[in-house]
Amino acid sequence: MSVTFRGVDEFVADLAGLAGDLGTMPELGRAGELVADTTRAAAPVLSGALRDSTDVQVIGSLIEIGVGAGVDYAAPIIGGVPSHNIEPNPYPWQALETREQDVTDLLTTGLDRAIAARGLD
Repeated sequence: MSVTFRGVDEFVADLAGLAGDLGTMPELGRAGELVADTTRAAAPVLSGALRDSTDVQVIGSLIEIGVGAGVDYAAPIIGGVPSHNIEPNPYPWQALETREQDVTDLLTTGLDRAIAARGLD
């Protein structure tokens, strides 16, 4: 007895195309900006440099949120320095946790749209 599956090659090709579609989803940028805005709002502010150092980039299907570039004191504030009694303030991670469901919803919407556009739904 043998079983033949038809359309497997086409399905695999559609999945490969879907992977390429992920990098063009506008929801990636919106999700990144949402988390970056929440991070900026949660940043401790004295001069505003730490808050203003928060940026977001979408590279393919990767959302990268940078905090502290060019701000010498970013790492001690975020990670803390026990030897100097500086408690960690992990506000970037807290911002991500705060927006986790919103990010999930945005990315699910984008993925659903990409799947439907390829007729895979």
